[in-house]
Amino acid sequence: DRHYIVMEYVQGRSLREILDRESPLPLSRMLAISQQVGQALAYAHACQPCIVHRDIKPQNILIEDDTGRVVVMDFGIAKLLDTRQIQCTGNGIFIGTLTYGAPEQIRGDLTVDGRADIFSLGLVMYEMITGRGLFTGLTQQEIIARQLHGSKNHVLNLPSQVPAAFHKLVVKAVAKDQARRFATAGELLDAL
Repeated sequence: DRHYIVMEYVQGRSLREILDRESPLPLSRMLAISQQVGQALAYAHACQPCIVHRDIKPQNILIEDDTGRVVVMDFGIAKLLDTRQIQCTGNGIFIGTLTYGAPEQIRGDLTVDGRADIFSLGLVMYEMITGRGLFTGLTQQEIIARQLHGSKNHVLNLPSQVPAAFHKLVVKAVAKDQARRFATAGELLDAL
């Protein structure tokens, strides 16, 4: 009586391994990876019931060795959204990785939907282009404080050569207010 997902074996390296060796990534490579992750999220979010990954981070993004194909993996804490809203994890419990979690995830809100994955992908894009995570060097308490009680929007220090349109895209993807983010992964893909 539980849903599960079986995935193929993919020979490759995680984006975390790649970033540890090669970051920051060139804009074209970052865009190619982001587009494929966005496509995977758009597919998951369009399923019936909708699947929200809830743990998009470099460790869960695999780049296939021979083809460069991007695979989103580890749907182990994914949330199924349907009319019954079955709660297996409980209200007020944080699920995910703190350094990539959306504010509504950190609060343990029941309103977590596909926009949380968009937020996380925005943080991954920021890391790919800057070579550092937005919350690098902060303690768990500092991350929580910045996410829930800090300024209205995150301050993003992107390299000067990054196009203004991409800067605007990342700002929208990581908006603290989920209503100000891209409404769907498809919208994010269009912007990419």
